[in-house]
Amino acid sequence: MGHLQPAAEGSEKALAIVARDARLVSVMPVSVVHTPEDEEAWERAKDIAANEYPDATGSNYWRIVMGIYKKITHYAPKAERGHHDPIRRMTR
Repeated sequence: MGHLQPAAEGSEKALAIVARDARLVSVMPVSVVHTPEDEEAWERAKDIAANEYPDATGSNYWRIVMGIYKKITHYAPKAERGHHDPIRRMTR
């Protein structure tokens, strides 16, 4: 994405809105979001983060989204869920 330059005086606010909206467009983390229910939870987490932390940007914003997502879904790492990685099993 290129750098945006204000077209005229007073358009900084419009650019701030575009920048805020751009951070909301992302690819979901495929290592965490697997099901349609996970996708809905990810979208809810993004909405909550945008509303509760309007000034968060970049990696800080995504850390907040992930933290909210994990709370919404009661996320547990794969090792704690007791799942076995089929790829790892095949390469042994």
